[in-house]
Amino acid sequence: LLRQNQTLFGTGTVYGNVNASPGGIFFGGDGDNATQALTIRGSLRVQGGSIAAGPAVWRIYAQDQPGNVRSSRIDVTLIDGGGTPPPADLNLFVSTQQLVFDLHDIGSLVPGTPYSMTIAQAAQISRNGTLLTSASGGGMHTFLSSDYTVVSPTLTLQNITLVAEGGLLKLNFTPVPEPGFLLAAGIVVLAGVRMRRRSV
Repeated sequence: LLRQNQTLFGTGTVYGNVNASPGGIFFGGDGDNATQALTIRGSLRVQGGSIAAGPAVWRIYAQDQPGNVRSSRIDVTLIDGGGTPPPADLNLFVSTQQLVFDLHDIGSLVPGTPYSMTIAQAAQISRNGTLLTSASGGGMHTFLSSDYTVVSPTLTLQNITLVAEGGLLKLNFTPVPEPGFLLAAGIVVLAGVRMRRRSV
């Protein structure tokens, strides 16, 4: 049980079911690394939040390096052992408050570029206890925008969607260019126009 003001992270394996309660923070990897994953051999239940404790925060580290666009990840897999194990279920409970995704850019995400980051994989993905998609059965589901919010300490984002696709949970977004970037781009374009006019 991940309680209020507690943080769960790392690159190892957690054996058994994990309940991320309101006020807790969790993420894959050791922090500041977009190539790492935390493995949960059981199921992961994420509670969106409560008025008293605040939201559960799912932190994501993302990067865009040449040939390597990816994010930190949570892998929910089956428990080892005899008999028939329960499905490795990622269950998002968002009936009371939104789930918060905290997106950190650690590798030059490009303004204006659409991204689709796989932030989790599981045998099946559910919302409020209702199965949406599964790795074996496929399917696709786009979560309601009221189910979650995405914040970032350095980025302004648009075109945000949270999608369950088979056994993958994907966060889609586009970083918004800062005003300074747009101004610089405008100056370059204007300079190019002037150069062309002079050459005519």
